[in-house]
Amino acid sequence: MGQRELSHTQLFVSLRFGLVGFAPHPWLDCQPLNTRKENHVAFRLSAKGTQASLLITLCAGACACTTSSSAQTKKPNFEGAWSVEWCDKSRPHTDCGGFNLDLVQSGSALCGSYDSARVGLSQIDEGGRVSGTANGGSAVLTVESERSGGKYAVQAVLIGNQLHWKLGQTIRPADRDIDIIAIDEKLSRRQLDGELGARHAETASDCRAQGTRPSFPDSHTDYQVADIR
Repeated sequence: MGQRELSHTQLFVSLRFGLVGFAPHPWLDCQPLNTRKENHVAFRLSAKGTQASLLITLCAGACACTTSSSAQTKKPNFEGAWSVEWCDKSRPHTDCGGFNLDLVQSGSALCGSYDSARVGLSQIDEGGRVSGTANGGSAVLTVESERSGGKYAVQAVLIGNQLHWKLGQTIRPADRDIDIIAIDEKLSRRQLDGELGARHAETASDCRAQGTRPSFPDSHTDYQVADIR
């Protein structure tokens, strides 16, 4: 075409179907309509500077689509420290109790530990083991208290930076002492720094030693947990 200006339609067709030495560019389909119009205005260039300008425009469009795709494919992550605090508002000077959960995730397998205490620290559960399997944003877990010997099924669902924890069926009753396990709570994610970070590293090491294998059988029908709404 020499120095003759390309029309809007010619440039668009050339871009879409690769008629000016470029492969088809499906990124055009993922641009908002208003963005396409702005790009079309930019495409009214002389043939002399077309290739350099198109290369810049195509790179920008491809980056935008890649970023959008990465955000959509981000997988739910259960790994980290989670906790809920239990306080007595009528006795503000009393120590709060709570339930603390530390999880390590490897693929769909979950492994970790918990500890807990009643309000006022009147009873303390040194905790026990947690294991299970994640499926998207939900997980089915088993919690086993080292103090009482009790073993329970739990359903956990990720909701933003919270973990909705719901205690389900008893797998093995406690036979030695009390256990203190959250029943229906929303646990908040905590920063893994300082002592909490060191503890998480220790949990991860223990899980690696165990092979991070969930203790649930392949079928979860033996231990049903009520759905969290």
